Amino acid sequence: MTFTINGIGTQIYGKHNRLTRNDHCEHCHDFGVLQSYDTTKYFVVLFVPLIPLSKLRIFDHCPSCNRWRQLSLKAWEAEKENALREAFERLKSNHNDPDAVKQAIATATQFQDESLLLKLKDLTANMPHDEEVQILYAVALGHFGQSHAAVEPLERAIAVNDSRDTREQLAITLVQIGEAERAEQTVDYVWNEDSPEHIPVQRVIAEGYFNTNDQSAALDRVNRMATMHPQLEDDRDFKSFRKKVQKHATSGKQVVSSFEPRQVESPSKGLNLAAYIGPAIVVFLIGLYFYSAFARAQNRKVHVVNGLEVPYTAFVNGQEIPLDSGQRKTITVPEGALTISARGESFEIAEQTADLSTPFLSRPFVNYTFVVNPDSTAVVEHAKIIYAEDHTNINHPEPTYHCGQNLHVFTSVDYPFEEPDDEITLDRDGLATRQSVQLVDSDFSYVYLSPQRQVDYCKRQLQYGSDSMTLVAILAAVGDPEEFVEFSEPFLAERPLRIDWHRVFQDHAEAHRPDFDLVQHYQSLSEKEPKNSGLMYLHARTLQDSEKKLAILKRACETCSEVSPYAYYGRAYELAVHARFDEAVEHARKAYESVEDPSTFAELYLNCLKATGNWRDAISLIHGSQPEASDRSESLYLRLTILHSLISCWVSMESEASFIQQQIDDFLDELRTDSNVQADSIRAVQSKLEATRDYALGNLDELYSQADDDEAELWQLISQRKITRASELATTEAFADDYISHLQVYTAAMDADASEIAESHLTAAIEILKSGDKDDRRLADTCESSNDEKLHVSMSRAQEARTVALALSRRIPSQRDVYESLATKLNFDRSFPYWFIRDSIEKENR
Repeated sequence: MTFTINGIGTQIYGKHNRLTRNDHCEHCHDFGVLQSYDTTKYFVVLFVPLIPLSKLRIFDHCPSCNRWRQLSLKAWEAEKENALREAFERLKSNHNDPDAVKQAIATATQFQDESLLLKLKDLTANMPHDEEVQILYAVALGHFGQSHAAVEPLERAIAVNDSRDTREQLAITLVQIGEAERAEQTVDYVWNEDSPEHIPVQRVIAEGYFNTNDQSAALDRVNRMATMHPQLEDDRDFKSFRKKVQKHATSGKQVVSSFEPRQVESPSKGLNLAAYIGPAIVVFLIGLYFYSAFARAQNRKVHVVNGLEVPYTAFVNGQEIPLDSGQRKTITVPEGALTISARGESFEIAEQTADLSTPFLSRPFVNYTFVVNPDSTAVVEHAKIIYAEDHTNINHPEPTYHCGQNLHVFTSVDYPFEEPDDEITLDRDGLATRQSVQLVDSDFSYVYLSPQRQVDYCKRQLQYGSDSMTLVAILAAVGDPEEFVEFSEPFLAERPLRIDWHRVFQDHAEAHRPDFDLVQHYQSLSEKEPKNSGLMYLHARTLQDSEKKLAILKRACETCSEVSPYAYYGRAYELAVHARFDEAVEHARKAYESVEDPSTFAELYLNCLKATGNWRDAISLIHGSQPEASDRSESLYLRLTILHSLISCWVSMESEASFIQQQIDDFLDELRTDSNVQADSIRAVQSKLEATRDYALGNLDELYSQADDDEAELWQLISQRKITRASELATTEAFADDYISHLQVYTAAMDADASEIAESHLTAAIEILKSGDKDDRRLADTCESSNDEKLHVSMSRAQEARTVALALSRRIPSQRDVYESLATKLNFDRSFPYWFIRDSIEKENR
């Protein structure tokens, strides 16, 4: 297509090898004279053609909407030459071959060669018994406006096979040449059969009489249609046509037939350039600048990015771009309105528009970077980088982050989605600045957004296929409570159940919708689907009574044909709450082994194995649960974390001390081979590993003599019953939100009869717990009221549960034996406060 703005842009000049035909425009659907011709496309200034851009073949130029299809003239002529040569060679080898004739007809039609088509007249006439050849030839003649010539082959086709489809095609052709009466005789059955299928043909007959100015016949046919098909009374187009027929029948006004073939002569579009040679020189110089601006606008490089966690295919101005999650690809588009959409495996992003435009006059001097994001979820970082000989007193600006739009535009970017150079040539003042644009990793991109942007980001990710529970949790925590509930409803209704989403919803409702009866809601859902073990688990999760929970979970595990891993997990959890680890371990194993990603169930299963003394299985589980690392540094960190856990297991298995030391030494040797790890870091790692070993072995004196941080010092003070100093340290900022440390000091102070200190730390722990989840708040209520009712300790944090159990044994004397027994059973991991709990209970029972 061409366009001009204030006389500057592109235009086509000249029309050669022109072909006209009467047909409907494929763009606006108006009926008129469509032209096809050879022409040249120019860059114009003030509508003066300055620079020829390309030679084109124009197809079906519509005078109504001024739109057309086009192809490079060179490509068109090459294709035409090859196709014609192939068709002629095939005809030459056997001109009586119907397939060869059909190929020649198709070639003539495709390449708009009317002369070739007319040459085939005798060949087709010699094949009167080939219905397909006759019909194809007639259609091709109609394409070139040769409706009169098309009648004969259609009549030959009917003589071979008198089909209604061919008769109706002949009737339409006869109408086009003004023989409405003959057309009606050809398809007289349409008035004898009361079938809606005949409405189009009846309408053509009526229009044929109308266009030949036989208005009485036209009106008669229209009225007959209305009588035969009452439903036409609701057809707006039919009623409009009938009204027009009645008007002409009454007035007698003549109609100019739209079916009459017309030869259209267009005047030459040449231009007398001689009168413009002088001004053209000035215009040409200006035109060079304008052409530069125009050329840039015609070929804009655009980065198309996928910000979702799932792949999809993007569509930009009709271009199809497959994109994996987080992937970027580049395309070229002209400036103007962009149409953007996308389609994934289970979703579609509706078509949207964006205005890609830049100021015309400044366009040649400004470097633009365009980023199209169909999902409006990608987080794009725009950073200004300062290079300097001396970075002292250099204020490095913070990057800005952009999200929530389908088109981002940046200027003067030096590194578009490229790693910035480590070194560049500096300016005379010893400084240089560069700009970069990067796509932020989608796993963590939300952290750079404002709360409202986070809400929008999470919604779009979840709507478009993400199953990340992290995003659900963020939406629940940051978004409006009612808005979260409304957004969640369709996801909560899905089957199979989104159990993790239900868990977040339950916690959210418990915190923000105190009037909502969760128990009744999930009981009702479970009753509607009595064999859905997932719903039974969710129902049990809303209950406070542990025995009722166990009863429901037992039924879910033993009566349902398909048992949800969460049903096994819930049953194992409740049994573990009662310290019935021998029973819990089997259900925890089933939960762990029944899913591809068992990370949710790994900790409970590991604790059950440790509590039952299955140390070898626990060690195997620790090794098997190690996630894949993205690089060597992450791998070393994960192995270090696992090594701390393994040391406790090895000691519990009574492994040789030399074996444990060898494992530590081997890991330290590997650290030393990594040039990125500093010697100070290696020494710190060694100190931590040896501290873990010494504590597990009970070498407390040696351990505490090397305490080098607040946490280790607090452990030491609590274990040595230095209550006053422990209390002072626990009230510092380092332990401001650590209710476990306060409960440990509370227990130690109660054992030492330091009731005033104990009370202050109990109060501090209660205040922290009140701002936690429902288990924390329930524990806070129990500690505050000293309720005699037995409280089962949450197993969501097993390493903390033993401290809670021991503290409750001191807070609720009537339940001392119960809670001490629970603390003993939970005290299976030889990490702090293992020895403190063991010593505290032993001293109490002496």
